[in-house]
Amino acid sequence: MPGGIKEPSVAILGCFAIIYPVIAVAALSLAAAFDLEAKKHTSEERVAFLERQTGLLESAATAREFAKLLIETESRLLGETVNWHARRSFAGVKRAGRNVPSRRHATLPHLHLHSQS
Repeated sequence: MPGGIKEPSVAILGCFAIIYPVIAVAALSLAAAFDLEAKKHTSEERVAFLERQTGLLESAATAREFAKLLIETESRLLGETVNWHARRSFAGVKRAGRNVPSRRHATLPHLHLHSQS
């Protein structure tokens, strides 16, 4: 067959060469949409928590109560940072318009919270 396809397997492989990249892009778009929805939900929860904490911190009667609320607030915010790091530790992080692979064994700097009695 001059000018035609000699084997059906070549035609099937040619279709896969077009279809698989399209499916991959669709999957990445879907994952990004889910991530955006999760970020929105997390941000709404964070704002509500911080508004509650602001009122509690302003009405704290003693220094001990204020310190307890402050440590609770810092712990919550630090926990969100650790969660972000954990989500990004196995995926590339986009910086300055290019994908930068993350380090698998990257660690956060050691943070020491000192409590005052």
